[in-house]
Amino acid sequence: MTSTQQPVLWVLDLGNTRLKLARFVDGEFREEHIWLRKEDGQCLQWLLTQQSDGYVLLATGKGEKIWKKTLGEQAPVWSYEAGMPLPFELNYETPDTLGVDRLAAVAAAHALYPRTACLIIDAGTCITYEYLTAEGTYLGGSISPGLHMRLRAMHEFTGKLPLVPKVLPKGEIGTSTAKALQNGALRGALHEIVGIVSAFRQNQSHSKVLVCGGDMPFLRPHLPDGLVYRPSLVLEGLAKLHTYAISS
Repeated sequence: MTSTQQPVLWVLDLGNTRLKLARFVDGEFREEHIWLRKEDGQCLQWLLTQQSDGYVLLATGKGEKIWKKTLGEQAPVWSYEAGMPLPFELNYETPDTLGVDRLAAVAAAHALYPRTACLIIDAGTCITYEYLTAEGTYLGGSISPGLHMRLRAMHEFTGKLPLVPKVLPKGEIGTSTAKALQNGALRGALHEIVGIVSAFRQNQSHSKVLVCGGDMPFLRPHLPDGLVYRPSLVLEGLAKLHTYAISS
């Protein structure tokens, strides 16, 4: 990198079903690219053609070692490890088992809305809920099955129930087995989210609810007003974790 160039950082979230890549230039989010997990080889080769002064890597799926080794030949690779400094206070009984994607979502919310109580909802493979106090303390949260996991579980753990598509029927009452499964899995998840948001808002006079995740576009039309949709929240948070750790 010459003195006239701005530093380029690539932030990578290698998930179970999707690969999400974000480019940050001089600390500012510029663009995001999404690949399917089965395209990881093509994705890695494409990334190697892009300018980069460093990589931030979160791997919740397979192949982390290959990505680290290959990218490390081009630029430094950084990953969060338990015990590294955080831009917020951590109040969690088992920090060694806390997912980095959850920490990243909290870091992004903390940077976006300082001195504000936040509830962060990430609807992906699982649906996660994270609680951040106005004083900047992460309290923990909850994890429940995601939409596809709910539908697949009822099919795979029973003898006769079919695997149905992710389609929300009209009305609360399923008039067929397929619609009953869809209502139970999908509308049930919606009721869960609405209930948790309602309880959070009742206990907070000044707060924000941030939402993200691959299934959030499906869920959003049925959720309460006033939610802050940040589709790249985890990637933004990973960049924040990296910046804070290397500057501490």
